[in-house]
Amino acid sequence: EDQEEPRRQPGGVVAPTNSYVRSDNDSGTHNPPSTMIWATLALLGIPIWLIVGALLAAVFNRRNFRSQEGVVPLLARPAGEAKWPRQLGYGRYVHNVLIEPMV
Repeated sequence: EDQEEPRRQPGGVVAPTNSYVRSDNDSGTHNPPSTMIWATLALLGIPIWLIVGALLAAVFNRRNFRSQEGVVPLLARPAGEAKWPRQLGYGRYVHNVLIEPMV
């Protein structure tokens, strides 16, 4: 038979010719790497979708609040703060009292 000679690395160690070499104690239940990648993406994807969902809910809540009657744009500086906020906020005036500030 015509068999090719195994490649030898420095130190006399024989390098495997395949990317996955089955050993004698392997039961054959080895998951392919693609399964591990999909499992990792699924675990990371769940928190990412929760964050995206929370951000979308906040944007739509803010948009819904702005569209209500009596809501005005404002810059409200909290007590004790030295700087004015950069983002324009929204609030509702009822009988000369500012309620429900949405910053």
